[in-house]
Amino acid sequence: DIGAADVTRRLAARFGAAAILDHCSRLVIDPNRRPGSPTSIPPVSDGCVIPGNGNLSAPEVSRRIREYFLPYHRTVARRVGAMRRAGIVPVVIAVHSFTPRMNGLDRPWHVGVLWRGDTRLSAPVLERLHARGELIVGDNQPYSGLHEMGFTMAFHGQRTGLPHLMLEIRNDLIADPGGAGHWAGVVGDVLQPSL
Repeated sequence: DIGAADVTRRLAARFGAAAILDHCSRLVIDPNRRPGSPTSIPPVSDGCVIPGNGNLSAPEVSRRIREYFLPYHRTVARRVGAMRRAGIVPVVIAVHSFTPRMNGLDRPWHVGVLWRGDTRLSAPVLERLHARGELIVGDNQPYSGLHEMGFTMAFHGQRTGLPHLMLEIRNDLIADPGGAGHWAGVVGDVLQPSL
Protein backbone atom coordinates (compact mmCIF):
# COMPACT_ATOMS: atom_id res chain seq x y z
CA ASP A 1 0.00 0.00 0.00
CA ILE A 2 1.27 3.47 -0.87
CA GLY A 3 3.17 4.99 2.08
CA ALA A 4 2.39 2.15 4.50
CA ALA A 5 5.91 0.70 4.50
CA ASP A 6 7.45 4.10 5.33
CA VAL A 7 5.00 4.67 8.21
CA THR A 8 5.60 1.12 9.46
CA ARG A 9 9.38 1.46 9.45
CA ARG A 10 9.17 4.74 11.36
CA LEU A 11 6.82 3.24 13.96
CA ALA A 12 9.07 0.20 14.36
CA ALA A 13 12.08 2.46 14.94
CA ARG A 14 10.17 4.54 17.50
CA PHE A 15 9.02 1.53 19.51
CA GLY A 16 11.96 -0.81 18.95
CA ALA A 17 9.54 -3.21 17.29
CA ALA A 18 9.80 -5.61 14.38
CA ALA A 19 8.47 -4.39 11.05
CA ILE A 20 7.49 -7.36 8.95
CA LEU A 21 6.81 -6.20 5.41
CA ASP A 22 5.60 -8.25 2.48
CA HIS A 23 7.76 -7.65 -0.59
CA CYS A 24 5.37 -9.09 -3.14
CA SER A 25 2.51 -7.24 -4.79
CA ARG A 26 -0.90 -8.21 -3.46
CA LEU A 27 -1.84 -8.64 -7.13
CA VAL A 28 0.46 -11.70 -7.26
CA ILE A 29 -1.04 -13.11 -4.05
CA ASP A 30 -2.53 -11.09 -1.22
CA PRO A 31 -0.96 -11.97 2.15
CA ASN A 32 -4.05 -10.63 3.86
CA ARG A 33 -6.48 -13.06 2.18
CA ARG A 34 -6.92 -16.77 2.85
CA PRO A 35 -5.48 -18.77 -0.06
CA GLY A 36 -8.28 -20.07 -2.26
CA SER A 37 -10.58 -17.14 -1.51
CA PRO A 38 -11.77 -15.13 -4.55
CA THR A 39 -9.59 -12.14 -3.62
CA SER A 40 -6.42 -14.10 -2.82
CA ILE A 41 -5.17 -13.88 -6.43
CA PRO A 42 -7.58 -11.35 -7.92
CA PRO A 43 -8.33 -11.55 -11.64
CA VAL A 44 -9.74 -7.99 -11.37
CA SER A 45 -8.71 -5.29 -8.88
CA ASP A 46 -10.57 -1.97 -8.51
CA GLY A 47 -12.02 -2.43 -11.99
CA CYS A 48 -8.68 -3.27 -13.65
CA VAL A 49 -8.14 -6.69 -15.22
CA ILE A 50 -4.93 -8.36 -14.00
CA PRO A 51 -3.77 -10.34 -17.08
CA GLY A 52 -1.37 -12.61 -15.19
CA ASN A 53 -4.09 -13.85 -12.85
CA GLY A 54 -6.58 -15.29 -15.33
CA ASN A 55 -7.09 -19.06 -15.53
CA LEU A 56 -4.14 -19.96 -13.31
CA SER A 57 -3.15 -23.60 -13.08
CA ALA A 58 -3.20 -25.35 -9.71
CA PRO A 59 0.63 -25.69 -9.75
CA GLU A 60 1.00 -21.92 -10.33
CA VAL A 61 -1.35 -21.12 -7.44
CA SER A 62 0.60 -23.54 -5.22
CA ARG A 63 3.88 -21.92 -6.28
CA ARG A 64 2.65 -18.46 -5.33
CA ILE A 65 1.44 -19.71 -1.95
CA ARG A 66 4.75 -21.49 -1.30
CA GLU A 67 7.06 -18.71 -2.52
CA TYR A 68 5.22 -15.56 -1.43
CA PHE A 69 2.37 -16.20 1.02
CA LEU A 70 3.86 -18.74 3.43
CA PRO A 71 7.26 -17.04 4.00
CA TYR A 72 5.53 -13.86 5.19
CA HIS A 73 3.22 -15.66 7.62
CA ARG A 74 5.98 -17.95 8.88
CA THR A 75 8.06 -14.85 9.66
CA VAL A 76 5.20 -13.28 11.62
CA ALA A 77 4.54 -16.53 13.52
CA ARG A 78 8.23 -16.99 14.37
CA ARG A 79 8.50 -13.42 15.68
CA VAL A 80 5.36 -13.82 17.80
CA GLY A 81 6.64 -17.16 19.13
CA ALA A 82 10.05 -15.73 20.01
CA MET A 83 8.47 -12.87 21.92
CA ARG A 84 6.19 -15.22 23.86
CA ARG A 85 9.14 -17.46 24.75
CA ALA A 86 10.93 -14.35 26.04
CA GLY A 87 7.96 -13.54 28.28
CA ILE A 88 6.79 -10.57 26.18
CA VAL A 89 3.15 -10.18 25.21
CA PRO A 90 3.22 -9.43 21.48
CA VAL A 91 0.97 -6.76 20.00
CA VAL A 92 0.04 -7.17 16.34
CA ILE A 93 -0.53 -3.92 14.44
CA ALA A 94 -1.21 -3.91 10.72
CA VAL A 95 -0.61 -0.69 8.80
CA HIS A 96 -2.36 -0.20 5.45
CA SER A 97 -3.33 2.71 3.25
CA PHE A 98 -6.45 3.35 1.19
CA THR A 99 -7.35 5.45 -1.83
CA PRO A 100 -9.24 8.74 -1.39
CA ARG A 101 -11.78 7.56 -3.97
CA MET A 102 -12.90 4.05 -4.89
CA ASN A 103 -15.67 2.73 -7.10
CA GLY A 104 -16.84 6.29 -7.73
CA LEU A 105 -17.21 7.17 -4.04
CA ASP A 106 -15.19 9.70 -2.04
CA ARG A 107 -13.58 8.40 1.13
CA PRO A 108 -13.13 11.40 3.43
CA TRP A 109 -11.45 9.73 6.39
CA HIS A 110 -7.86 10.61 7.21
CA VAL A 111 -7.38 7.43 9.19
CA GLY A 112 -9.45 4.36 9.97
CA VAL A 113 -9.24 1.98 12.90
CA LEU A 114 -10.44 -1.54 12.15
CA TRP A 115 -11.37 -3.90 14.94
CA ARG A 116 -13.69 -6.75 15.86
CA GLY A 117 -14.39 -7.96 19.38
CA ASP A 118 -11.10 -7.08 21.08
CA THR A 119 -11.09 -3.37 21.95
CA ARG A 120 -7.97 -3.28 24.15
CA LEU A 121 -6.17 -1.19 21.52
CA SER A 122 -8.95 0.09 19.28
CA ALA A 123 -11.03 1.86 21.95
CA PRO A 124 -8.21 4.01 23.40
CA VAL A 125 -6.70 4.66 19.95
CA LEU A 126 -10.06 5.81 18.57
CA GLU A 127 -10.61 8.00 21.63
CA ARG A 128 -7.20 9.67 21.26
CA LEU A 129 -7.61 10.19 17.52
CA HIS A 130 -11.03 11.80 18.00
CA ALA A 131 -9.63 13.99 20.81
CA ARG A 132 -7.20 15.60 18.35
CA GLY A 133 -10.21 17.38 16.81
CA GLU A 134 -8.82 18.05 13.34
CA LEU A 135 -9.05 14.50 12.00
CA ILE A 136 -11.82 12.64 10.21
CA VAL A 137 -11.54 9.25 11.90
CA GLY A 138 -13.15 6.07 10.64
CA ASP A 139 -14.38 3.60 13.24
CA ASN A 140 -14.32 0.45 11.08
CA GLN A 141 -14.12 2.71 8.01
CA PRO A 142 -13.29 2.69 5.12
CA TYR A 143 -13.41 -1.08 5.69
CA SER A 144 -15.14 -2.89 8.50
CA GLY A 145 -13.33 -5.23 10.81
CA LEU A 146 -16.74 -6.49 11.92
CA HIS A 147 -17.03 -8.40 8.65
CA GLU A 148 -13.45 -9.34 7.87
CA MET A 149 -10.22 -8.31 9.57
CA GLY A 150 -8.06 -9.95 6.94
CA PHE A 151 -6.04 -13.13 7.26
CA THR A 152 -3.09 -11.59 9.11
CA MET A 153 -5.19 -10.14 11.92
CA ALA A 154 -7.50 -13.15 12.11
CA PHE A 155 -4.68 -15.71 12.15
CA HIS A 156 -1.98 -13.98 14.19
CA GLY A 157 -4.09 -11.70 16.41
CA GLN A 158 -7.69 -12.85 16.89
CA ARG A 159 -7.06 -16.61 16.82
CA THR A 160 -4.30 -16.35 19.42
CA GLY A 161 -5.98 -13.73 21.64
CA LEU A 162 -3.19 -11.18 21.23
CA PRO A 163 -3.91 -7.45 21.37
CA HIS A 164 -4.23 -6.35 17.77
CA LEU A 165 -5.30 -3.47 15.60
CA MET A 166 -5.50 -2.62 11.90
CA LEU A 167 -4.87 0.94 10.78
CA GLU A 168 -5.85 2.37 7.40
CA ILE A 169 -4.32 5.77 6.51
CA ARG A 170 -5.46 7.63 3.40
CA ASN A 171 -2.66 7.18 0.89
CA ASP A 172 -2.50 10.76 -0.41
CA LEU A 173 -1.52 11.80 3.13
CA ILE A 174 1.48 9.43 3.35
CA ALA A 175 2.67 9.26 -0.27
CA ASP A 176 5.86 11.26 0.44
CA PRO A 177 8.41 11.10 3.28
CA GLY A 178 7.08 14.27 4.94
CA GLY A 179 3.53 12.92 5.09
CA ALA A 180 4.68 9.49 6.23
CA GLY A 181 6.75 11.09 8.98
CA HIS A 182 3.83 13.24 10.13
CA TRP A 183 1.44 10.28 10.26
CA ALA A 184 3.97 8.01 11.96
CA GLY A 185 4.11 10.70 14.64
CA VAL A 186 0.31 10.94 14.93
CA VAL A 187 -0.12 7.16 15.09
CA GLY A 188 2.83 6.72 17.44
CA ASP A 189 1.48 9.35 19.83
CA VAL A 190 -1.96 7.71 20.05
CA LEU A 191 -0.53 4.21 20.35
CA GLN A 192 2.16 4.91 22.93
CA PRO A 193 -0.01 5.12 26.08
CA SER A 194 -1.61 1.78 25.29
CA LEU A 195 1.60 0.00 24.36
